[in-house]
Amino acid sequence: MNTLCRYLLRTTASLIGAVCVVGWTVPATAQTGSQPVEIRFDARVGGEPARCDHAYTGIGKARAGMRFQDLRIYVSALRLLGADGREVPVTLTPDGQWQSDQVALLDFENRTGNCNGNAATNTVVHGKVPAGTYRGLVFRDRRARELTTGIHLPRLR
Repeated sequence: MNTLCRYLLRTTASLIGAVCVVGWTVPATAQTGSQPVEIRFDARVGGEPARCDHAYTGIGKARAGMRFQDLRIYVSALRLLGADGREVPVTLTPDGQWQSDQVALLDFENRTGNCNGNAATNTVVHGKVPAGTYRGLVFRDRRARELTTGIHLPRLR
């Protein structure tokens, strides 16, 4: 398994923290056709796992305190970086619950503490890529309201 941590800083009222890509798995296959890929994510506040039942202090320049009310993020336009630096699109595998063919819902909240969702969580995106060797990941994070315009999104969890 390869490991990459790229932090995406979010400064909205509902989510201040980071989403970290902790790794992806591309099974070894013949170098032709496509192969499945599993991309795992982790939510963090600084070096700590982000949790709904925890209050955080010393956040940002103001050194403010915070508690999560929600800990979900949509990701789309996922691309793996090939050994040559080329971006290769990940074809998402729709599952009717966490991802469509265009977008995936990462759900780190588990209805504990201050979070108001449900107990089910999802930290993995499944898809397919052309056979090859990959060294990185690029993706777009989306807010729910962005997804209501231009992308038909089936109801996800």
